[in-house]
Amino acid sequence: MKMLLLLLSVMTCSCANQAVSNDRPSSGASSFFANYVAIDGPEPDTLPIFLSACRGDQSALDAIFSDYDRFGSGDNEAWGDVPDMLLAELGDQRFSAYASKQDFKRKVAVLKWLGTPGSSLCDDSDSRRLYPKTAALQEALFASHPTARP
Repeated sequence: MKMLLLLLSVMTCSCANQAVSNDRPSSGASSFFANYVAIDGPEPDTLPIFLSACRGDQSALDAIFSDYDRFGSGDNEAWGDVPDMLLAELGDQRFSAYASKQDFKRKVAVLKWLGTPGSSLCDDSDSRRLYPKTAALQEALFASHPTARP
């Protein structure tokens, strides 16, 4: 009996570890990017890149934020949801770490559109509380380069 309990315990731990290390995009992010690609204009071959970016893939994030012609929608309102979704998916720590390493041009692309249509991330108290590191990066960018503000 003790052996059976030990075996079940090990199997449960193995399954839990496998689920945690799988690191898939959330169903919300997968659905968002599938709709974004289908409706808002990027080529269908960009969907796997968006999904890789949701997992923190540096080269996918670099591609998205450096090639608006390929990954953008041509519509600021639709595009504005892309950085927000990536921030929500990656979390403040991972997203801010990525943004802080970028050169100026890409940093603007990464940080400019974060927030709601009427308020930047750094201007909204709820967003600042959820994403303090990323909000501080955006605030510093806007303070040093006011024309970067949308």
